[in-house]
Amino acid sequence: PYDGSLAAAKAKAFAEHGLESVAFREYNPSYPHKKYTVGFAADGSPSFYINTEDNADIHVGDPCFGTIVAGFDTVQRLEASPTRNGIWFAQKIGIKTARRVP
Repeated sequence: PYDGSLAAAKAKAFAEHGLESVAFREYNPSYPHKKYTVGFAADGSPSFYINTEDNADIHVGDPCFGTIVAGFDTVQRLEASPTRNGIWFAQKIGIKTARRVP
């Protein structure tokens, strides 16, 4: 669960455990940045983003690691949430639950 710490603190914790970053370097054309796909932020932190539109042309060569399959109303509420600079949410938002679907 989200503990309120900053992405930089999370990245430092990953480094302390021997991980230089959590960014994926592998790309698979089978997983393009289509609407409702999920990818890690390019800064190597554990931050991630949800594509709310087809961004395949912007993220050429960047991998996705997941797809949203339910909870689209939640994604729409997130997209409508206030931001500090058009990118980062004005308030921290945590994930309460997530499930891996085979």
